[in-house]
Amino acid sequence: LKRQGWQVYIDETAGHVAIEGDHLLRSSEHKGTRTRKANRWWELRHNELVREFKTLQTPDATLDATAGNEDWVLHLTDLHAGDRVRRDDGTVVYSTDEIPDVIDYATRQALSLADKHNSTYDAAHLLWGGDLVTNEGIYEGQFEDLDAWLDEQVDALHAPLIRQLKAFAERFPVVNVVATTGNHGEMRASGTSRQANADLLVYKSIRNTVAALQQEGLLENVRFRIGQAKAYRNFPLRGGALRGHLRHGENRRPQAETSARLKEWLATLQDHEFNVGYMGHHHVSGRIPWDGPPVIVSPSPKPAGEFVERLGERVRSGKQGVATAHGVS
Repeated sequence: LKRQGWQVYIDETAGHVAIEGDHLLRSSEHKGTRTRKANRWWELRHNELVREFKTLQTPDATLDATAGNEDWVLHLTDLHAGDRVRRDDGTVVYSTDEIPDVIDYATRQALSLADKHNSTYDAAHLLWGGDLVTNEGIYEGQFEDLDAWLDEQVDALHAPLIRQLKAFAERFPVVNVVATTGNHGEMRASGTSRQANADLLVYKSIRNTVAALQQEGLLENVRFRIGQAKAYRNFPLRGGALRGHLRHGENRRPQAETSARLKEWLATLQDHEFNVGYMGHHHVSGRIPWDGPPVIVSPSPKPAGEFVERLGERVRSGKQGVATAHGVS
């Protein structure tokens, strides 16, 4: 089989031999083997996107502000494409196949809320907060929770996020896409840089698509900014009169309940002088209770698990949050 070009998986302990990729069992490979494959695929795909972008220009548009108008914001984070979540009885309650519908729902609801808010808007800001993919080999036993490999995770996100961007571009004068990476996207092989993050494959693929369309005179009102090696991305609101601060959130708590946590947020405020902050990661929603500028903590549409229980922040009603949308004046 090997001489014929097949990739053969051999488990000598179990006396099992199989052709890799001939079935859908996600745990059929050792973690190290699968992680090396994911890292290699990331490298090849990322290099391809970089080469492609050399012939394109960064999507850009002018952000203006008119007195009395507003900006509209949608913060979408922690989709975890690739995860499959089951109840105790085995019922699947979250899977990769559902994610396009989740994104389309967030898009429709955000636009509907903008209409109900009944304001005149100068710009919309699409904030993609990281962990859009769940990746592979991030924690022990993750392969048992997967229903899609990394390439499939990236593919599942592309079309619905493009639809979201196009819908916003039709509704608002300017759309500012701001994207930051999450901790699940990290490619954890030795020798990889902080920029080796699977979320970047999603963002750069969509950026390249938008850049190519702009060359054809389409989506010319879209601006695209991607955060890479840093844990945050600052961006202008209201034509630059205000500053937004977007981070994934793995190095911040969604509270400021102790002096140490309060100092973290005060240091963040001093470093970035933001007017509105956004974070995810913790799969809870709300606003950090402190005397500083508003910091919005957005939920994950993935059903809450043990991590949220440890935080003690599970929503009492049992309602599952999806995203955050609001106006800025």
